Amino acid sequence: MLPPRRPRGGLPVGVQIQIPVYILIFLLSVLGNVLVMVTLIQNKKMRTVTNVFLLNLAVSDLLLAVFCMPFTIIPILMQNFVFGAAMCVMIRYLQGVSVSVSCFTLVAISLERYFAICRPLQSRSWQTLNHAYRCIAVCWTLAAVFMIPLAVYHQLIETGPIGRCVEIWRDKVWEKAYTLLINLMLLVLPLILMSVAYGNVCYTLWIGIKLEAQSERERQQTNESGGTANYSSHNGVSLTMESRRLNNPSPLPALPATSPSLLDNHSYPAHGVSSTVSRPFRRFEAHRAMRQSNSEKSRAAKKRVIKMLFMIVIEFFIFWTPSYVIMTWIVFDRESANRNVSSMVKLFFHLLSYVSACCNPITYCFMNKNFRQGFLAAFRCFRRRHVYASRRSEFSFSGHTASTRTGVSSANTNYDQIRDSDEISEKSF
Repeated sequence: MLPPRRPRGGLPVGVQIQIPVYILIFLLSVLGNVLVMVTLIQNKKMRTVTNVFLLNLAVSDLLLAVFCMPFTIIPILMQNFVFGAAMCVMIRYLQGVSVSVSCFTLVAISLERYFAICRPLQSRSWQTLNHAYRCIAVCWTLAAVFMIPLAVYHQLIETGPIGRCVEIWRDKVWEKAYTLLINLMLLVLPLILMSVAYGNVCYTLWIGIKLEAQSERERQQTNESGGTANYSSHNGVSLTMESRRLNNPSPLPALPATSPSLLDNHSYPAHGVSSTVSRPFRRFEAHRAMRQSNSEKSRAAKKRVIKMLFMIVIEFFIFWTPSYVIMTWIVFDRESANRNVSSMVKLFFHLLSYVSACCNPITYCFMNKNFRQGFLAAFRCFRRRHVYASRRSEFSFSGHTASTRTGVSSANTNYDQIRDSDEISEKSF
């Protein structure tokens, strides 16, 4: 894509606006993906199949940020490609590879989640880390082979002191065919596969939500109609429990009110008659409340997953479709595209495709509760090591070694302070 012509008096207003936006997206992309990589590498417990794909996605997005954004904005600012002919070929090739790997990884994640949620029994035997590593190797190999034409047909064209890195095909038919193949492999097929996979996942989760809600209603009706209890005691002498399950009444024998193992000594007045509540009943009520709370949390978590999956497909469509549409338009009818689409619009859509590099860590990782906990645990581990190292250096350089008991006591006190501070920090998150 050629940069806009520089008018007299400085850069265009659109470019001046896009420069800080480029810088912001670049910093967010690098920071977010580096944090994802550090968290997944530092925490060995998080090395699951899905997280291995997320690690590969972070690597490809980081390459996308490093090899695409700076080498796009700098030629625009300087109106000249100053990196040389070799860098022209290498940069364009690495840009294509990073974009392809990111796209293929998104498809692999969608298929992995489909089989894990919709077909767990059939996929349990082959959903292993080794299989994930092989899939990642296939993604990189396919991307490296698929982007070879970019390395072949990109070259540096110099007109006087100004150089431009452009793509020149000798045969326009092959250029159009390759452009259509890129649209098919990196936009149409990924969008179809992700939509179908996540659509089935959402349907499965939604059916699970309905089944859980129905099961909870049936359980409540069973508790209301199938089991009753009379916990009022006459003059505080005895407590009688009556249970009816499946129309089979079986009254329990009267229990002494002073039984230390079953009864609570707290009595509650009701209509002038003292009432004593048994501990088993209280445990049953607590268990039922906990089970209901867990069921509600499970349904809420599934609804969040459904929303996140819809967001993933919408993000992919919004971020990448405009760039591919304009690229295809330029290849098939350059004059019409240049006449109807300004350079600022092209730059904006080009910039929009880079936003995916900083949104993927947020959507796939930081919206996940387990990942957030692993992220905090990884950095607490770094902080704890630093604190222990500083404490050890303080003790090693201390000149007060007269009393061993005092030293041990102070060390224990410092350790307790460190432990308490860690517990407070954990609660604050």
